[in-house]
Amino acid sequence: MNDEVLWLRTVCAHHGLSLDDRQVSRLMTFAELLLGWNRQVNLISRKDEESFWTYHIPHSLSILMKLDIPASSAVLDLGTGGGLPGIPLAIVRPDLRFTLLDSTKKKIDAVSDMASRLDLSNVHSVWGRAEEVARSNDFHRKFDIVIARAVASLKDLVKWSQPFLARSGAGETPAASASSRFPVRSALITLKGGDLESEMRQVNHVQSIRKITTITIDIAESEAFLASDKKILVVEF
Repeated sequence: MNDEVLWLRTVCAHHGLSLDDRQVSRLMTFAELLLGWNRQVNLISRKDEESFWTYHIPHSLSILMKLDIPASSAVLDLGTGGGLPGIPLAIVRPDLRFTLLDSTKKKIDAVSDMASRLDLSNVHSVWGRAEEVARSNDFHRKFDIVIARAVASLKDLVKWSQPFLARSGAGETPAASASSRFPVRSALITLKGGDLESEMRQVNHVQSIRKITTITIDIAESEAFLASDKKILVVEF
């Protein structure tokens, strides 16, 4: 286990997320598989390969550091790309059911291969455009949570995610969590940075949005996050 992996494990523990040996081993295997696939398919930029452990993985896992997602939730990773954040989340939360969706066939082929090699029985991969897949009876209103990372504008994510989210519990406030994490019951969760005020103004008119919560990703141990403006947006309908 290299220093970066030990660092990640320490950081996660500091933020209340304990990684056992099997999860760490799977994350290490995922790194090897993704970097191998990245030589064939553009999953992450070449310059980002060096920051895989110090940025990509903690960025993905920040969802679990900051949010309380109920067990057995059905989660859609919209525009999964190289399986981020879906695969790391599926490794750490085997009790959640993940569907990884992307419109690029080569990326879904890579993600499917990685999930299979990692023996992730809680991961299902789907190729297609969100607007089209959402109309299928197999996916329409079938998810508790939609997550998205570096995919599109908030306006588009709101439009694409709503047809996937189940209507049950609409208008209800999530039960209070015993932990310090923000409780999420049914929502779009998106990892974003930049001018969020501008993006949020673009969805002010969307009547179906009940509340948007902005949560800072304050991973003090990471220079990459200290120097950034990364946030988690939780959009409840």
